[in-house]
Amino acid sequence: MNILEKFERERFRKMFNDNLPYGKADALLPSLSRFLANAAYSKYSPPARISYLLINLPIPPPQGLMSNKPQEKNKLEPGIVNYFVYGASPDDYQ
Repeated sequence: MNILEKFERERFRKMFNDNLPYGKADALLPSLSRFLANAAYSKYSPPARISYLLINLPIPPPQGLMSNKPQEKNKLEPGIVNYFVYGASPDDYQ
């Protein structure tokens, strides 16, 4: 996408990424996926799949509290959950 297309579609990212109540709106996800597939449609490259990822980034504790304890590396890795996948069909683009 060029800069103008990115700017025009930023509102969709903001609306659906920042304001969608995850876990409470699961019944809306198929309709939302069809809407997003239509918004991103291009006749040269139509979307085949819409995936919703939930990414949790842990916040490390302050350094003062951890000075005497070895830091556990496993607890600071991000958690990524792919909780919904929608396969777009040609009927979605009509």
